[in-house]
Amino acid sequence: MWRLSRSSACTVQNCLPGMELRILACVNDDDVAPSILNLLEAANPTPDNPICVYVLRLVQLVGRSAPIFIAHRNPNGAFDSIASTVPLFKAFMNAVVVQPFTSVAPFETTHHDVCALASERRVSLVIIPFHHRLDGDVDQALRSITSRVLSDAPCSIGILFGPFSCHVGVVFFRGGHDDREALALASCMAEHPGVMLTVMRFLPSGEGDEKDEAVEEDEVAIKEFKGGERVVYRDVVVKGVEEMVDVIRMANDGWELVVVGRRRAAKARLSDGLTEWSQWPELGVVRDMLSSDFGSSWSVLVVQQHA
Repeated sequence: MWRLSRSSACTVQNCLPGMELRILACVNDDDVAPSILNLLEAANPTPDNPICVYVLRLVQLVGRSAPIFIAHRNPNGAFDSIASTVPLFKAFMNAVVVQPFTSVAPFETTHHDVCALASERRVSLVIIPFHHRLDGDVDQALRSITSRVLSDAPCSIGILFGPFSCHVGVVFFRGGHDDREALALASCMAEHPGVMLTVMRFLPSGEGDEKDEAVEEDEVAIKEFKGGERVVYRDVVVKGVEEMVDVIRMANDGWELVVVGRRRAAKARLSDGLTEWSQWPELGVVRDMLSSDFGSSWSVLVVQQHA
């Protein structure tokens, strides 16, 4: 069984300025590589804010063969012959500095390899493509892997749905670890010269001035948020979910990606009642709400912070 290899939580929010941000991208289909590469580019890797990318190719094991886990780069930095011939790896190697791996295992146990690699390499964020494709097909095997990784991963999780460009919107609620992790990731993106970023924090109307620990942590995260010339930040007071959706609908001009926290805080009144009809619980109620109202007009990155 894997275990955390450092005492502090492996999250984007805990990654200090100048500290290497380690990301594990899990890919089971060559078609999703461009979306993940665009997301990595938007995270703004620079010499001052380096990003280390681990790419894990997920291959389903059939028959009675034994599971294998392959590291395609030796300690001297050289790639093996497989890495240079697999189109998926070539796509990443041509764009970013990567450490490629392959997991060949029954998909019922693939999450063990994902979590073990994340722990061993002290990864802060695991990115997994969403199992519901734009053509309507559902990859049930990938869905099973995602559910298990969400439960067991030693770090934060990002579920990426759809293609991705460069205008990013962040939907932020009051009092949530996952929203703060989404904001931390957006902070990395805000420094990229090709990214336009809009952050909207929604507050319920009629809320008093009382503040619990979660709300105070939100305030700290907002103050530490790295803004810039291409960043728009708004606090929006709304009466309920319907009004919130209307605000997003009017404000989403040009958004290609929405970054949102997966889980709502216990006192997040704006999402009351949404769990009753959630179609994809692994994405959280807010992603379901965005999908039902806006279809596939944008991509969504659903973030879960490791506690």
